Amino acid sequence: MDPIRWVEGRSPLSSYDATMILAFGGWNDAGEAATSTVVNLRETLEAETFATVDPEGYYDYQQVRPQITVEGGEVRYLVWPTVELSHAGTPAGDLVFVVGPEPQYRWRDFCGQIVSVAHKTGCTRVIALGALLADVPHTRPSRLRATASDPSLLHLSGVEGADYEGPTGIVGALMAEFQEMGIESTSFWATVPHYVSMAPNPQGMLALTQAVRQVVGVPSDLGELEAAADSYVERISDAMEDNAEVQAYVRMLEGRHDAATGATGGPSGLSEDDLPTGEELADELQRFLRSQTED
Repeated sequence: MDPIRWVEGRSPLSSYDATMILAFGGWNDAGEAATSTVVNLRETLEAETFATVDPEGYYDYQQVRPQITVEGGEVRYLVWPTVELSHAGTPAGDLVFVVGPEPQYRWRDFCGQIVSVAHKTGCTRVIALGALLADVPHTRPSRLRATASDPSLLHLSGVEGADYEGPTGIVGALMAEFQEMGIESTSFWATVPHYVSMAPNPQGMLALTQAVRQVVGVPSDLGELEAAADSYVERISDAMEDNAEVQAYVRMLEGRHDAATGATGGPSGLSEDDLPTGEELADELQRFLRSQTED
């Protein structure tokens, strides 16, 4: 049986030059920035779901559990984890969105199914979104790292080309598969502060949305995301207002960020030798933020 469940009466085959935009939760999605970006774009552009992926055989339900709704003692809904595929027509061209949790099993078969959908929907370009934890300050915009089948795409988007060797998630596996099939592919990764677990992370969402807009030309209003990012910075800064060690750690990260980007920022006045380890300070900030649950 075909694991792609096509919605009857909804055909996405309106273009032979569409762009697929995808993101997967879990390992690839620090602060839920990547999946939240795709969901936000999908809702803003009023995309219609045309297919889902049958979860059976791809997911460990003890890792990604079904969601149940009980009302008045009666089970109303049971929703299985799945990947949803939707389509939106825009002045910039047709877009196919793919979003859902990262599968635990049968990655090669799963990747083959997504590539097959790309062919059937006329996608000639793929943009994958991800987010990773990094030693970056919450007081600066999220920086993007990227990989691309065509190096010129990195120049056009104005982001930092990634250098990496090690374990990968389903996004990396899919990018390799698309590249092997000769489909133009780019992946953007937002950097998220490792010491803040707030999700979704609006700074990462803003950076990823800007990248998609620059590459595809998707029309979208960034006002709400910009306001959310400003509020995020204010809330985290307020939470650490009385914690001198955490503030010192953030100043150190700001110095690193500004040196790397050429930005002008005030000196931290401290060296790394003056501070506890980043891990210790991150643990301290997490404990401090958890104590502010009412806020």
